[in-house]
Amino acid sequence: MDRCAQPEDAVRWSATARTVLVAEDEPNMRRILVQLLERRGFNVLSFPDGEAAWQGYQSAHIRIDVVVTDLQMPRLDGRGLIARLMRVTPTPQIAVCSGCDEECAWVRARWGTSVATVHKPYSADQLFGILGPSRRCDQPPESTRAAPAQPAP
Repeated sequence: MDRCAQPEDAVRWSATARTVLVAEDEPNMRRILVQLLERRGFNVLSFPDGEAAWQGYQSAHIRIDVVVTDLQMPRLDGRGLIARLMRVTPTPQIAVCSGCDEECAWVRARWGTSVATVHKPYSADQLFGILGPSRRCDQPPESTRAAPAQPAP
């Protein structure tokens, strides 16, 4: 293990989301993705392929809130990882990062809006746009923030 879109596709990001599992075989892309997530305050578990990510998911002693995966990887590709996750988790939060429009289209056709997609190369804003509110994990969602005080009549 390393330590290093579409609006309608947005993952239903939990206000308590803290841990992200990353499956990405390209070392530089994985490092950048981990840094982006950690800067936003998330705990990140990263893996170089789908099989290692699957094993990490199964053996994690903490709750995995969202999985961010590439599609083309050695050993077990992203499609296989998603299929396994769908079998063991009723509503997993999954985001796919792919360099191929056809792959993103295939994911949307196969899993609909239950899996978010973003095309590589992507910006931090695009990534967090599909993951939900662009905020740190320790910030409450807008709906839980106190409303501004109303002026007295």
